[in-house]
Amino acid sequence: MNTWVFDLDDECDAWSSLPWLLALKEKLPNLKVTLFTIPLESSYPHLLKLKQYDWIELALHGATHRINNEHNPREMQHWTSLTAACYFSFIDEFYGDIFVRGLKAPGWQISDDLYRTASNFGYWIMDQTYNDARRPEGMKYYCLNEEGNLHGHTWNCNGGVDNFIEDMINRGDFDKVWPEDEFKFVSEVVHL
Repeated sequence: MNTWVFDLDDECDAWSSLPWLLALKEKLPNLKVTLFTIPLESSYPHLLKLKQYDWIELALHGATHRINNEHNPREMQHWTSLTAACYFSFIDEFYGDIFVRGLKAPGWQISDDLYRTASNFGYWIMDQTYNDARRPEGMKYYCLNEEGNLHGHTWNCNGGVDNFIEDMINRGDFDKVWPEDEFKFVSEVVHL
């Protein structure tokens, strides 16, 4: 039996993954997924609908994933400590326990101030190994290239089919996954 960590970026109203995840759950009964969610592009009813499934975990993925009202993977690259503190306070105040205390910066682009502030607010980070030296000491993290990771997006950002699950299957991402395999949330595998 294998253990997998399955995560998807860009969950929001416009790019909802739920129909495809429900179909995948029928084939993989032990499925768990961490959805890195764009909170300010997600309606509260959408978030509550996702939250009802105990095999779905919602973590933060930017605020709007935009700069100057255009989709941009560098939204958090230059955030100051003040911007980050206001953001995390806003999330705590208005979303309560909808989100776990996890964050993946869009495009993996994150400022040093955001790292420190996220750590101070008790957040773990999904990250890349090239940022190992930048993370604050004692901050929990999980890196993309760790064994057993299945990473994708809730929409096909590379063109092709609209069904991102089908695209992941066509790429061979699920070739080694068996129905009896175990899945874990990113929050269950973070480490120092």
